[in-house]
Amino acid sequence: FREGDVLNNLPFVSLLFLLNQILPADILQKILFSLAIFLPGYLFYLFLPKKLGEIPRAVAATFYMINPFTYERFTAGHLSVLFAYAFLPVCFHYFIKTFEDKRNKDIFLAAIFWTLTVVFSLHFLFITSILFLAVAISFTIVGSMLPPSLKLRRAGLRGAIMQTLKIFLKILLFLLFFNSFWLIPLLFSPSNNILANADLTHFEAFRTAADPIYGLLPNILGMYGFWREATMENEIMLAKDAFPFWPFFYSIFLIPIILGAAKLIKD
Repeated sequence: FREGDVLNNLPFVSLLFLLNQILPADILQKILFSLAIFLPGYLFYLFLPKKLGEIPRAVAATFYMINPFTYERFTAGHLSVLFAYAFLPVCFHYFIKTFEDKRNKDIFLAAIFWTLTVVFSLHFLFITSILFLAVAISFTIVGSMLPPSLKLRRAGLRGAIMQTLKIFLKILLFLLFFNSFWLIPLLFSPSNNILANADLTHFEAFRTAADPIYGLLPNILGMYGFWREATMENEIMLAKDAFPFWPFFYSIFLIPIILGAAKLIKD
């Protein structure tokens, strides 16, 4: 680590250092490459509701594992981002269980896996936060409208908001504790770290890339948009390079997504 580095990935780097004392670097590298590819699909499959059936879970896991986002990140060597991405379904699972059952065990596990995504990639401090907020807001709204006999009923909107705030405070305390190993050094060097020195030029350099033909939104919906798309022309071939009308091809996948969402809502 250099002076000013954020130490969020200290546990991951330390683990790699220890493993490298046992395994040759080339073997360790192959293991990491394999895990970066297969772990997202495996965890997504594992934490999907079993009532969906084996085939739908396998198909969904395959798309979660192999898509433009994972391809671009893999070719860029962003393995830690892919590891964090792999644990998003686990976080989502425990976020839902936290609001369904409100058990301290689920809150603890949600904070553990949330922290794990941050250890792999600091980007996921914000990405996982968005996922948590989406779950929290959904359960707050739905919980305030359900009849009193149902499990998620929380005595109206006010009761739902209070219950959500209690859960949020509990998970926040766990998060602060688990992430203290990098938050405390960051607080004690506020003017000498990478985050403090970020400015508008960094946002400009790393902003989401737009497709040269279809623009920004189709590029994002197609799971493209990696900032290096604007700088890596001819470096690697993207799937959309072989299909001039790729947005229409991707729109086909909206059909099973809509059908699956409708089935979940109905159930």
